[in-house]
Amino acid sequence: MIAGILYATRLKLLGKLPIPLAIILFNLYLHVLSPILLLGALLVTAIMYVTLFHLIWFLPVLFVPFVVIRKLRLFFVSYLTSNLALIIGLLQHAAGKKTKIWRKVDESRKSFDQEIKVAS
Repeated sequence: MIAGILYATRLKLLGKLPIPLAIILFNLYLHVLSPILLLGALLVTAIMYVTLFHLIWFLPVLFVPFVVIRKLRLFFVSYLTSNLALIIGLLQHAAGKKTKIWRKVDESRKSFDQEIKVAS
């Protein structure tokens, strides 16, 4: 997905993709820039918490609503897990690792087609 978004961005910048630029930029932000910004924010927060503990010792109290209110907790966990998946994808893309996610679907489709032929 990351490779596809970066490829689409490159095509749009070259003028070879007919979809609106806003769609490309939104997907680029959502799937590439947002996880990077989250990592930066978490890193800055951790550094501030360690160095300025005596001033911001109450920071964990701000997370109490995310633990107590179920909908906020679900949103928070969903946000973190989706960003974690995107960060893993970004790291794999940066390392040059390519994966096929549809191989299993194709294999099950072939076996299903064979079952239909046998049943006929």
